[in-house]
Amino acid sequence: MMQLCDFFAVFPRVLLACSLAVSAASLTVPAYAQWTWIDTNGSKVYSDRPPPNHIPDHHVLKRPPQAKKPGADTPPLPTAMSSAPSARNDLDGKKKKADADAEVKRQADQKAEEEKVTRIRAENCRNAQTAKAQLASGRRIRTTDAKGEDVLMDETMLKLELRRVEQAIQSECGPLPSAKQ
Repeated sequence: MMQLCDFFAVFPRVLLACSLAVSAASLTVPAYAQWTWIDTNGSKVYSDRPPPNHIPDHHVLKRPPQAKKPGADTPPLPTAMSSAPSARNDLDGKKKKADADAEVKRQADQKAEEEKVTRIRAENCRNAQTAKAQLASGRRIRTTDAKGEDVLMDETMLKLELRRVEQAIQSECGPLPSAKQ
């Protein structure tokens, strides 16, 4: 006979195993057959695909909800003379719609690109104006030379940097040049 303390030692493991089994069973989704039919040997066949063409319709026992019986609700076939202009009009309409959709997409892409360029130019303008204010402040400015050493900017370096920043302000803060449009 099992003692009470052994029961409490084993109980959590049993509870965990049962919980895992129940949760695993609830997570699995059964694969339901959508088609059922009687094959030529008289056996019932379950499948997610329709039966072969040689199986008569009265042998098909179950269909998916969206599948229709052959011949049910099918419109009459148009004659060759009446379908040609209609098909051409359908194709023309589809092509026009596709062209219009492509034009809308192209315009949206162009607008997005222009907005991106405008944002970048505005940020570059702000950065250049901030750099100009720092250069014109009269404070000593430290920079790194080609060797990677910190050096203080002398008057010549300061004037060159100020000229470069002013050129950046002219190119980024003004209207877009016509070449970029």
